[in-house]
Amino acid sequence: MATYQYQNLIDEEPRLSDGTPSALLALMTPLQRTACILSHVLALLAVALVVVWVNEEAMGGGGLSWNGDTKLVFNWHPLMMIIAFLFMTLASLTFRVKCFSSCDRNYIKLLHGIQWTVAAVCGTTGLIAVLKSHNNATPPIANLYSLHSWIGLSVIVLYLYQFSSGTAFFGFGLLSSSKRRAKMLSFHKFLGRFIYLTTGTTILLGIQEKEGFIGCAYQVTTPDYNPAMHYSDIPAACRISHGLGLVVLSMMLSTTYALIQLPQLERSSTLRTE
Repeated sequence: MATYQYQNLIDEEPRLSDGTPSALLALMTPLQRTACILSHVLALLAVALVVVWVNEEAMGGGGLSWNGDTKLVFNWHPLMMIIAFLFMTLASLTFRVKCFSSCDRNYIKLLHGIQWTVAAVCGTTGLIAVLKSHNNATPPIANLYSLHSWIGLSVIVLYLYQFSSGTAFFGFGLLSSSKRRAKMLSFHKFLGRFIYLTTGTTILLGIQEKEGFIGCAYQVTTPDYNPAMHYSDIPAACRISHGLGLVVLSMMLSTTYALIQLPQLERSSTLRTE
C-alpha cells in the first residue's frame, strides 16, 4: 500500500511515500471532479450567451465597433470581461485538470501563468473599451461613478499584486526558504480564490447596471402575485443577461467547490491506493 503524505516542501506538493510527486487531482472527490468539468462547460456557455447579448438590438443596436458608435464600442466591455473570466476559470483549475496530472509541475505553472496573462490582456481590452465609450460619447459619460466600477478597480489592484508576486516568488523562485514558500503559497491560493469570486461579483454588478439602462421591468395593471406568468414580458436582452448572470454565479460556485481542500478524513479514501 502506498500512502500519500503531506510535506511543506517546495509548493507544498503532495507526494507518494516513495517521494514521487502525486497529481493534485488525487486530492479531489468525484463530486469535485464533476464540478471542475462543469466549470469549463459553464465558461463556454457564458461566452456564447454574452456574444448573443451584445448582438441584441437593446445593446446599442447590437454588434461591436472599436471606432464607431460609442454604444457598440461599449459592447466590447462585457464580451472581453466574460472571456477574461473564462481564462481566470481555466487558470484557477489548471492544477485540478486530469489531463495535466502527469505533466511536469513547471509546465503546469507556466500554463497557469499564461492563462492569467491572457485574462489580464482581455480584461485590459474590456477596460479600455468602456473608458473609450464613455469619453467619446456626446456628451461624455462619467467614469468610476458606480459601485461596479469601484469594486472593479479594487479587483485590478489585487490582480496586479497577485500576478507580480506569483511571478516573482513561484515563477522565478525568489523565495529560497521552504517555510516562506509554503506560507506564501497558502496566501497566494487564498487571494487567487478571493480575486476570482470578486471578479464574478463585479461582473454580476455590471450586468445589473446595464440592465438598469436597458429597462427590464414590465407593466402590470394588477398585483403581480405570479411573476412567472410575465416571463415573456421581460425584454429578450434582459432574459439573456439574467441567464448570463446565473451562469456566472454557477461558475463561481462550481469552481470554488472544485478548489476547496476537504477535511482529511473525508478525502482519506482518495488519498490511498491499494
